[in-house]
Amino acid sequence: MFEGEGAGGAAAGGHRPGGLTTAELTGFLDRLAVLDSAVDDAARIEQIAALEMIKSGCAAAQARVTAAFAASQRAAQAAAGVKTAELGRGVGSQVALARRDAAHKGGRHLGLAQALVTEMPHTLAALARGLTSEWRATLLVRETACLSVEHRQQVDAELADRLPHLGDLQTEQQARKLAYRLDPQAFMARIRGAEADRRITCRPAPDTMSRLTGFLPAARGVAVFAALGRAADTLQAGGDQRSRNQIMADLYYARLTGQADTGHTGTTPHESQAAGTGHTGTATGDVTGIHQLFVKNPGWFSMFDSDGPKAEATRRAFFDRVIAEKGMI
Repeated sequence: MFEGEGAGGAAAGGHRPGGLTTAELTGFLDRLAVLDSAVDDAARIEQIAALEMIKSGCAAAQARVTAAFAASQRAAQAAAGVKTAELGRGVGSQVALARRDAAHKGGRHLGLAQALVTEMPHTLAALARGLTSEWRATLLVRETACLSVEHRQQVDAELADRLPHLGDLQTEQQARKLAYRLDPQAFMARIRGAEADRRITCRPAPDTMSRLTGFLPAARGVAVFAALGRAADTLQAGGDQRSRNQIMADLYYARLTGQADTGHTGTTPHESQAAGTGHTGTATGDVTGIHQLFVKNPGWFSMFDSDGPKAEATRRAFFDRVIAEKGMI
């Protein structure tokens, strides 16, 4: 199905009698730990290049094995009487487990492998030879996902000679250009579908931080970023000592919540009337949850804050007001 030989001398597709066994693969891994170190820097660059080619060749081999595993599992499930609509269930999870990856990524690995093996032989062959990277192969698969099998194979064939010379951005741009040329309606439908998926997501990050991501149409995303950048430049020109990125992040929070930046990373305190008493109750919240210590020592935990001095001053002013009003904390 595929032309040429891979980095290890095997055909890019199909079975080679006497191929590497699992034991031989793990043995090869052991040998990588003892690369010749008594070489000059020119040889080290050659080693780096060779290892990069091996990584690509391994990705191609992994794709072939993954596709074969999926086909075998589907056949076994069919023989066991599994309904057609349920064939292949659980395969992605097993692939993810084997790759020591999150379960939800198994389907992505499986889709990539099947697309390369069944629909994009030239890309798979380039990957097997170490002439392109797994990420660039992924970009090609992703950017042609809206096309028919015939059109995807045409993109694969047209980029075959150029692929080894394309970088990440060029690979993505060329794939999009060809996809639009071959099927502009499918290409635009994909864009409309992407716009319908616009959303905001929030994920935890190390050191009590978070990653708040807006998935927006390109024009809107650029407009948001540009507006924050202009505002940050204006503040810096006026003497603000924060970095441009820090100012943009602080403005992002302030403009979305309608609250001025307090410099601290905890939740914003709020007030509520205690029913039937007429007293004001103030509930505090911070990253450590040790509220009594925060009340008595507002500066103790400034290490958790985006701006320690500002956070301490904010806490002191807040608690002073609560005490002056004889509120309950």
